[in-house]
Amino acid sequence: MKDKRALMVGFGGLGLLVILNGFAYKYFWYWHYPWGDVPMHFLGGITLGAFLVWFGGDKVAWQTVLGLVLLVGLGWELFEFKFSHFLPAVVQFKTLPVWQRGLADTFSDVLFGLLGALSIYAILTYGRNKEIET
Repeated sequence: MKDKRALMVGFGGLGLLVILNGFAYKYFWYWHYPWGDVPMHFLGGITLGAFLVWFGGDKVAWQTVLGLVLLVGLGWELFEFKFSHFLPAVVQFKTLPVWQRGLADTFSDVLFGLLGALSIYAILTYGRNKEIET
């Protein structure tokens, strides 16, 4: 059975990501606060994890969710790497460097995405396989 809560969390998280990212670029949060991408990656993990729980229904395993989130997270980090080396960020007529902050930042980004996905998986699936006691 598809969990409507998971779909609501997924779309809510996606909307929040779009809004926060827009503000982050408009007000230069990523440049003023280097840690600012940590909650974004956590929220991204929550969003993707929720969509995967919804899509997989009762049969999705946590290993599947984490594996797919890891794959998407590594793909996103590759995108960030390519983006930072070939396209500067042009924000409000200012050109700012977009850079990869190194391997530790990449590891942190992927880790927080996985933690977000695992958190929402646990919240959405807690007790789903327990029999109802009478």
